[in-house]
Amino acid sequence: MAEITRTQRGLAFMTEPQASPTTKELATKVVFAALQILKQKGGQAPGREVMEEIEKQVPLDASAKQVYEKSGSVKWRVVLGFYSIGCMKAGFLVKKKGTWYLTSLTVGVYNFAGAGLF
Repeated sequence: MAEITRTQRGLAFMTEPQASPTTKELATKVVFAALQILKQKGGQAPGREVMEEIEKQVPLDASAKQVYEKSGSVKWRVVLGFYSIGCMKAGFLVKKKGTWYLTSLTVGVYNFAGAGLF
């Protein structure tokens, strides 16, 4: 839930709650895995396939596999969907009609710095 914070001048603004360290760790793990899988598949693949491969390749604990009661969604899939938006905004990833694509920027980063950058 967002919090309302007041500045010294009395201005109010809303701040989003910070993700827990475990959620950030999960996000790092699944987003990096998605980028690696796309690279292995030649730079593009249906999002469904990417998720299937993550499920096979990435060791996910019980917390990551928990199902949200209201939506019925699995936590790691929700986290991947949310955090992949940042990759799209940064220009590393494009999602179009269900297919995920690496961009030339992502390929260049992999070539220059290797996986350690992520």
